[in-house]
Amino acid sequence: MYLKSYKKPSLSYEEQLDLLRSRGMSVINSEEAIFFLQHCNYYRLSGYFYNLYTDEKHTRFESGTNFSRIIRAYNADKLLRSLLLKALESLEISIRANLSQIEQQTALLLKRMFQKGHNKYSPI
Repeated sequence: MYLKSYKKPSLSYEEQLDLLRSRGMSVINSEEAIFFLQHCNYYRLSGYFYNLYTDEKHTRFESGTNFSRIIRAYNADKLLRSLLLKALESLEISIRANLSQIEQQTALLLKRMFQKGHNKYSPI
């Protein structure tokens, strides 16, 4: 089995924050930023600042980009995901209840058909 070598060095949370700063991201509260890096992962959060880069190589952020904006976007996405899952849960329960009712009615109809002597080849 061939394992691809990974060329990027592993960075500590502080180094990840320094990298973001070196690319032009403002960080007002370092402790809060490090907390998010520890608990959300740099690469998960990177999806929220991907569109804020000014170049194709992703080495420079737009002027005024700050980590608080990333946190707000992450939290808004988390809230939206939570609301959607709650709505989907209600929809799933409703669909299951209706499918169960249809299944029961179909089973009852088939039982009555076979009790009356109908088989799969004769019309109802």
